[in-house]
This record gives sequence, C-alpha cells and structure tokens, in this order.
Amino acid sequence: MRVKGVFFFRRDKRRVVVWRDKRRVSGVHIMVLVVVVLVGVFFSLSEEWQRRRRELAVWSLVRRQSAELGVDPYLVMAIISVESNFNPVVRGRCSEIGLMQIMPHNAQKMAQLLGWGRLSWWEVERPLVNIRLGVLFLRNLVAWKRRHLLPSAWFYPILITEYNAGWGRVERWLKLAREGGDWLSAIEIASTRRYVRRVLAEWQRYRCYFGRELGA
Repeated sequence: MRVKGVFFFRRDKRRVVVWRDKRRVSGVHIMVLVVVVLVGVFFSLSEEWQRRRRELAVWSLVRRQSAELGVDPYLVMAIISVESNFNPVVRGRCSEIGLMQIMPHNAQKMAQLLGWGRLSWWEVERPLVNIRLGVLFLRNLVAWKRRHLLPSAWFYPILITEYNAGWGRVERWLKLAREGGDWLSAIEIASTRRYVRRVLAEWQRYRCYFGRELGA
C-alpha cells in the first residue's frame, strides 16, 4: 500500500507540475497574442496616418490645378483615391503612371497641349506633373462629352467609366444603356462597374470632407 501510495502521490505531483506548466504556457500565448494585436493596431493606425498625410498633400495640388483648369477638385480626388490610393509611385498593369494612373500615350498628348514636349516616365510620375496632366485629360473628356446628347444623370458616370475603360467600350455600352435605361447595368465588366461606384462614392465623400474649405 505504501508503494502504491507513493506512486499515486508522485503521479499527482507530476499532474500538478504539468497543470502549472500548461497554465504558464497559456499565459505566454495570451501575452504573445496581445502583443501581436497591439502591433497590428499600431501599423494600421500608422498606415492610416501616412495615407492622411499624403491625402492632404495631394489636396493642396489638386485644388490649385483644378481651379486653373476648371475641373471639379472633388472628382479629381475621388479618382486619385481609387486609382492609386495616393501612392505617387504606383504603376498599373497596363503601364499607367502615378497618382492619377494616366496612360503613357495620354500623358504625352497632354504634355504636347501644354507645350512641355516629350516627358520621361519618371517626370510623368512626379505628383505635380501627374496631376496637371490628369486634370487636363479630365477637362478634355468633359468638354468632349458635353458635345454629345447624353442624359444629365449619366454624364459623370460615363466620364468616370471612360477614364477607366476607354471610349471604345463606353460607345458599345452606351447603346445598351439607351435600350435598357440604366448606365451602370449596361457596363459589362464587373471591375469597371465597381470602379465607377467607388469613384462616385468617394466623390460624394470628398464633397462633404473638403467642401467647407472651398465654400461648396
């Protein structure tokens, strides 16, 4: 009996030790989890703060360029937000450049209109140059669209669609929209449809956000 008693005592002692070890390990896991969460929150806030800084810096450029060229600055901000998330060095899958993700051939056309001559890609990437070219491109789209008999409710959605997908697709979808009576439903590419919705939503957000500054 004594042997058995000792045996059980030792076994119980080992159980206590194991239980304490498990509790200690569990506590370590909780601490690690807390640290990971805190680090994640820190980087999330840091990224949001960096984006906010870029957003304000871009706004100062957009406001000036849009005023000079007569383009809605909130629309420009919305396009930049969706196109590049205010990252001036991002490159698109089709070689789009900079904040406004302007296509190289469109950038060169706008540069010629401005009398700048031919630009290198890194010159087009510069925020001030990129915004100037992109705003001028938008102004030309607006002027060209106003020569077409478009329903007023479709004007800017079509403009935004063309900025993303080009006039060739817009022309085809315009026929479908006139038959069906709705522009967004006529867009056959889901990613373009999402793009237009996002830009329209961001446009409204920037109207509210920066509107007081310009007295809008």
